[in-house]
Amino acid sequence: SFLTKTRDYTREWLRGMGEASLWMFVLVIPGLLRWVEYSLLPFICFFDSAYQKGEVDALKQCRKIIQGHRMKLWLLWLGFGMIIPLLLTSIFNDYESLREHPLAGSSLVFIETVAQALAFWLFWKLYLQTKQSV
Repeated sequence: SFLTKTRDYTREWLRGMGEASLWMFVLVIPGLLRWVEYSLLPFICFFDSAYQKGEVDALKQCRKIIQGHRMKLWLLWLGFGMIIPLLLTSIFNDYESLREHPLAGSSLVFIETVAQALAFWLFWKLYLQTKQSV
């Protein structure tokens, strides 16, 4: 059921972010690498039949399926997690736009929503591509 999958995802997400945080204490770069590796975690928890049967560990499965696709994953994360939000913030000046010009603020929210939907779709496509190659 959806609630079970959500509970499992929350547990795996906490495990993944805990591990990434531990890596961050050692060095920042390995922590970021681990954090980006686990960005496909929701797809594994919700759509991977082997995980749902309890045959695989979600964190190990994440690391396994991105082998050979790390650069694509990094570029997606960099584009949709860093560059697009920074550009939108600098162009629209969020908070001032929301307060002074409701139309500009609404358009910012719309553009961010479209960007997030596009990012989700691209991550989904990457997950399907990597899943087929495993």
